[in-house]
Amino acid sequence: MTLHGHTRIELTDVHTGAVEVVESDNLITNAVSDIFNGYGGSLNKAMLLWRGDQGYTNAPKDLVTMFYGGLLLYDTPLGSDPATVFAPAGAGVVGTAMAGQVNATKNTVRGSANLTETKIDPWSGVVTYVYEFATSQANGVIGSVCLTHPMGAYYSEMIDAPDAASCNADRLGFGGALGGDQLLTGLLAKTTYPTDEKGVLLYADPEADEAVAGYLNADEGVLELRHHALGLKTLDLFRRDPTGLWDSLQSTDTLNVGDFLQVDSSAGEDYCRICFDAEADKIYLVSAPEVDYIDAMGIVKIREYDRKTLAAKDYTVPNNTGVDLQSFISENRGTPLNGTVYGGSLYMVQDQAEQIYRFPLADPTDVQAVTMHGDDMAYLSDAHDGRLYCYYRTRAVVLNTGISGDDQRPAEVGGKDRRQDDEGHLHPAQRRLRMQQTGIFAGRTEVRCPYARWGWTRGGGKVWHGGIDLAGLDDATIRMPYYKGKRITGRVTRARIVTDRRDKTWEWGYYVCVQLDRGQTPDAVNFLYFAHCASLLVKAGQRVASGDALAVMGNTGNAALADPPYRHCHLEVRAASGGVGLDPTVYAGCENAVGVYGAAGRMQVITVGPVTQGDADAVLEVCRARGLVDAGLYRSEWRDA
Repeated sequence: MTLHGHTRIELTDVHTGAVEVVESDNLITNAVSDIFNGYGGSLNKAMLLWRGDQGYTNAPKDLVTMFYGGLLLYDTPLGSDPATVFAPAGAGVVGTAMAGQVNATKNTVRGSANLTETKIDPWSGVVTYVYEFATSQANGVIGSVCLTHPMGAYYSEMIDAPDAASCNADRLGFGGALGGDQLLTGLLAKTTYPTDEKGVLLYADPEADEAVAGYLNADEGVLELRHHALGLKTLDLFRRDPTGLWDSLQSTDTLNVGDFLQVDSSAGEDYCRICFDAEADKIYLVSAPEVDYIDAMGIVKIREYDRKTLAAKDYTVPNNTGVDLQSFISENRGTPLNGTVYGGSLYMVQDQAEQIYRFPLADPTDVQAVTMHGDDMAYLSDAHDGRLYCYYRTRAVVLNTGISGDDQRPAEVGGKDRRQDDEGHLHPAQRRLRMQQTGIFAGRTEVRCPYARWGWTRGGGKVWHGGIDLAGLDDATIRMPYYKGKRITGRVTRARIVTDRRDKTWEWGYYVCVQLDRGQTPDAVNFLYFAHCASLLVKAGQRVASGDALAVMGNTGNAALADPPYRHCHLEVRAASGGVGLDPTVYAGCENAVGVYGAAGRMQVITVGPVTQGDADAVLEVCRARGLVDAGLYRSEWRDA
């Protein structure tokens, strides 16, 4: 049965109660057949693999809503061509709505779903959505009414839109809850179940019309390979299981891996990885030791499965790099490069650094340090034709493995980054100095004012210091910290400056607040605050992880009142956003005492001169462009000729 739709609009005069009705059959566009291209895959891979209502009470309970649970009202007629799957650039959005959601914000574009009159009946093949708009919402000419996926309802509330836009009042940010930032066509490991039961998409088999996801239960020592109906040939939007929901799961291969894993706690999945090499047709289960980092005594275990026969072969990879390696390899929240197996090699990342190492499985002792060219590649988006690809936010980076065809050469990272200038150099605020990170800075960190001290900063000795004041001696870039060497992740909830002095946060000047993802650390800390910044490098709603650049150290807010003012970062950690500051030293990477901590690493000292004023100005401009002036690493002095 083909799809058929009908729309009824009732316009009620609030003064007279008169109702005007407009009705029309819907135009079914080619969007359904295009859902598996790069535009639809990001959202829809999760939807196809999601199994009914298991563990995710806020998700729609039918497949139709997952594809058509969003409403867009345009001010322009979009025509009757079925090939029109995107609105023209000149069309404006007058209103939006989302199935099952009532708008309780100040947003004047989004309306509300009528939860009483909306009827979802997969058994009869009929779904009726009813939306309501108050007189303050969706004002303007309605030229066309379109159904879209649920996230389309937040069109006017995207986190990167200007804060001053009236449509963004109390806007809702949305991220990877329904599938993340990766495409179905990437065919790589990724959290794809929007439920509490995690799984990773491994591959799609068009001939069998199925997708296979891997789920690891470390507590039980079981790896499940779950075969789902992919729906490339026939997609039944009204499919359901005997309970009235639908279930794409067709069969499951259960593999015992208890004797293989190196984990022994409920957090064990964080140190395991499932990935698939499409070119080799191999599935890999990677197990790292459940430790803060992998030292010279540590090993990584790899179990290789033939996709068709599930015949297994084990490899043991020792850490013979001479450095500590990151132990967190799970794709729980994102797909890290760390722990990837591709082209017969394991790729691992140095702990608290960006250096990548390649371990050939045929001879793991023949380890190679990948040439980084001053870049980094924390996340993985795709792998094919001898290259690994990272598409992360505004970044595009390629790792050439050097194993494609006859092109046998050392592995190297290369690619253009939107943070780079025309010559390929990173802009100063984004540059990562190749030094060990100490707390929130690369290189050495100086504690200027310890935590919990009275009267250090202001108030005549009557003000308690709820954070710790840190100054980066070798790098002015403030970075997301590690927790005792462990990589942690979170979401930026604030990135702003408050100028109204009735709000006490004005004292922080430019500041960033990061809310940590749950269950990463044993302490009570949930929020990290980085204050007195000179400039901000992130936006609210952005995902961040250890090592990511957040801001540039400064002296804004009440730090400008110091005599003399000095550049630093006030780091404060809290259990609740409105709570008191807790001990931040584990995140600061130092003791709670004035002093210098960490090491600068091996750096060059360059002396030029004496030179003419013109040459000196040229050198200064180069140093300024490279960020050395802002980092306090440029010095000059006058001498008599």
